[in-house]
Amino acid sequence: MADIKPKYFTEQEIIDLLSEVTDEELQNCHKHELVPSKDVILYQGIPGEARVKDSKGKEYIDFTSQAWTLGIGYIQQDVMFAAMEQMKRLSHARNQFQTIPRYKACQQTFTNCTRQPEKRGVKHSRRLCGS
Repeated sequence: MADIKPKYFTEQEIIDLLSEVTDEELQNCHKHELVPSKDVILYQGIPGEARVKDSKGKEYIDFTSQAWTLGIGYIQQDVMFAAMEQMKRLSHARNQFQTIPRYKACQQTFTNCTRQPEKRGVKHSRRLCGS
């Protein structure tokens, strides 16, 4: 599949949407939040690490994450590549419908789950983390 190019926006317009926010936009969002959010705006993860920068460039160590995806660090190359490839094929599917990645994840998660699950988890962690 060829490189993906924007159809309705310029590349710069999309980059700006992803990287800039005004005080007015922030205030408007805060008015409508169901759960109050922090004032820090996370912007960019440090590749392969648990560090992240906010929109002003200040770095933090992410001690709060419990998401399995961050157990391998931000901006992990294999995860990024897999996500981009999947987005070229199918960007969303309702949970009632199955997809190949969903089946693969299920297979990886539940295969041999009754036989030495700790060993399997360590093996996957080492493979993902490169150790």
